[in-house]
Amino acid sequence: MRIVNLLFMFQPGSELQLVYVQVNKEAADDKSVARSAREFFQRLELGDKQALALWQNFRDLSIEEYIRIYKRLGVHFDEYSGESLYREKSQEVLKLLDSKGLLQKTMLYSFSFFFIVGYTAHCYLNNKNIFWFAKDNVIEIILLKILIYYIASELLLCISRKGTAVVDLSGNGDPSSICTVMRSDGTSLYTTRDLAAAIDRMDKYNFDTMIYVTDKGQKKHFQQVFQILQIMGYDWAERCQHVPFGVVQGMKTRRGDVTFLEDVLNEIQLRMLQNMASVKTTKELENPQETAERVGLAALIIQDFKGLLLSDYQFSWDRVFQSRGDTGVFLQYTHARLHSLEETFGCGYLNDFNTACLQEPQSISILQHLLSHLAAVAHKTLHVKDSPPEVAGARLHLFRAVRSVLANGMKLLGITP
Repeated sequence: MRIVNLLFMFQPGSELQLVYVQVNKEAADDKSVARSAREFFQRLELGDKQALALWQNFRDLSIEEYIRIYKRLGVHFDEYSGESLYREKSQEVLKLLDSKGLLQKTMLYSFSFFFIVGYTAHCYLNNKNIFWFAKDNVIEIILLKILIYYIASELLLCISRKGTAVVDLSGNGDPSSICTVMRSDGTSLYTTRDLAAAIDRMDKYNFDTMIYVTDKGQKKHFQQVFQILQIMGYDWAERCQHVPFGVVQGMKTRRGDVTFLEDVLNEIQLRMLQNMASVKTTKELENPQETAERVGLAALIIQDFKGLLLSDYQFSWDRVFQSRGDTGVFLQYTHARLHSLEETFGCGYLNDFNTACLQEPQSISILQHLLSHLAAVAHKTLHVKDSPPEVAGARLHLFRAVRSVLANGMKLLGITP
């Protein structure tokens, strides 16, 4: 679900999120921050104990929050296994790609030129075949001329070689089909670790289908992952699917422009409690907090499901709390009324009943539009109270069936009736 995925910023969470935002701000102004991050990641890849311990601590804190928040949503996962766990196996994937002749290495030559003009030292860096060199003015010269100048002057020429590892998915060098699988410093990428994870999960679970559910921005990434698996010879790659979804607009994690899911859930529960308290017909409940939570979650889920899966949308509190129309609040209200009807009249009518009593037009209508607003209309029209016992019993069974189907449909959407 989009709203869950994008609002899921954990709350030790909130402290880690503040650090994340602050680091990204500093990295935008200071290139050394990004360099330090790459160096730390390299330490992780090399198995540095201190770096791994810190990473493991953050991961454990995050998963604790995932479990706690998902529990509020009625969601349980048997295993938490991210691509970050495949640091070592990603190196095995690189070796396998290399052994199959699929790994291509690029070479990037970096030239540093140090020379003296008067008393001022200058250094120019360029990673192309044509270089710019300055003395009294800027002159374009080719590599050969640089070497000649080096011989004739006091020029220190330092050459370093850097390279990345790529897979050509087109087979003809099409730049748009080149997928990088290793950085120039030898560390793995998201793609490499996802390849390792997919292979390991097939070995471990022998799955029929593996489904990746992420935002649509990762569409190309998974296309490339599945393609690489296929050219590596894994026929089961055809059983891997990516289900993309649209995003909640106006939220940028790196800038800190996000709404925490827990804040949303707490606010919904609070407002539902206030609404319930303001309605005179609301019955006294054993656990009003739990009821408010269920109604609020239904409102949130139905609001998220209203648009097309791939469509982006702006999060709106007003839409979440809307009680009229096709909303989660209305679903819960209808289910609650039908459940109350069973509790009130069920004892006397639910044993023997005659379905022939359901031939009136109103009953046929409710059967045809089981999950529509006609359920509420039929509840007013097809009275159970004060009806003949035979008719009342048949109608009660009808409403019981309506409630059962409605409840099952809500559960399929992740809503607890």
